[in-house]
Formats: sequence, structure tokens, C-alpha cells
Amino acid sequence: MVDEFRTSGVGERLQKGLERRAKKTENWLSDWWLQTAYLEYRLPVVVHSSPGVVLPKQDFLDRQGQLSQTLPVEYLGGKPLCMNQYYQILSSCRIPGPKRDSVVNYSQAKKPPTHITVVHNFQFFELDVYHSDGTPLTADQIFIQLEKIWGTSLQSNKEPIGILTTNHRNSWAKAYNNLIKGVVLLL
Repeated sequence: MVDEFRTSGVGERLQKGLERRAKKTENWLSDWWLQTAYLEYRLPVVVHSSPGVVLPKQDFLDRQGQLSQTLPVEYLGGKPLCMNQYYQILSSCRIPGPKRDSVVNYSQAKKPPTHITVVHNFQFFELDVYHSDGTPLTADQIFIQLEKIWGTSLQSNKEPIGILTTNHRNSWAKAYNNLIKGVVLLL
């Protein structure tokens, strides 16, 4: 079968197509992987394809340890790996769609956001990470805001909208579109 594939011309045509694509892109596979294996994957993201699973498991002794933890530098062969991947992971938002999701990345925006989104107790919060002059907040200042979010989310009796993100992607896309329509009507 392999010989037939090679000698029939199909293998050669496919190989040449991949070589042409490789000349035009940094990685011939990454866009296909993103679109097909990631954005068209319809099972719930939280369990099946969350970027959080690449982070090391950590055990925390208390809430302060959990809120003040930093990402460790990763090493391979004793040398630190490039941490630029975190700009993609931590600056992106996956928007549910009916057949394929989309990704919005804010790290390259003309005016990048000065906040991050924190989810706790199925509630979403905006947490400022920069001062108005553009300088980053200190770890202690961010910790104080995380403490406030923690307390607010425990006292909140709002609908746990965040739980919708754990649905099958098609169901979440329908709910998302309905929520967006409601927000637009309120504006």
C-alpha cells in the first residue's frame, strides 16, 4: 500500500503541496491543527482541551498560597524554554461558534487591555493589572484585588453564567449568542 501510494503520484503531489505550504508559513501544520483539532472540536473545553492542563499540578496550603502563586520557568535539557507561548494562552479568548469557535488574541492589539478576566465561583470579574500610567501593579496589589474577588464571589447570588462554558460547544454557542443579543438590547 505504501509503495502504491509512493508510485501512483499521490504521495509525491501531497509532499510537494506540503513543501509549498512550508515555504509560505512558519509552521505548515499549526493553522490546520488550530482550526480542525482545536476550534472545530465540539466537546466541552474545560474537561477536554483546556490550556490549563499544561500547567503543573500544584497543591496549596491555604488561600494566600493559591492567590499568590506564579508560573514556574520551564526547562528542557537544563535550559529554560521560551515562555512566549503564555502570551498566546493568557491573552486569548475562545469565542463559541455553532460549528467552529474563533480565537481573539489581545496581546497584539493597538491598545492592549490593562486587565485580566478572573473566574471564581462561576462568576466573571475584571481585574486591573496596570496603573493608569501603564506601569504594572505589584504582586501585592494584584493579591489584594484577588482577595476582593474571592469575597465578592462567595457573597454573590447572581446566576452562575460561567457554568455555560462547560457545555458542549454547540450548546454553549447558542447560549452565548442569546446572551450577546441580551447585552446588545440593554445597550
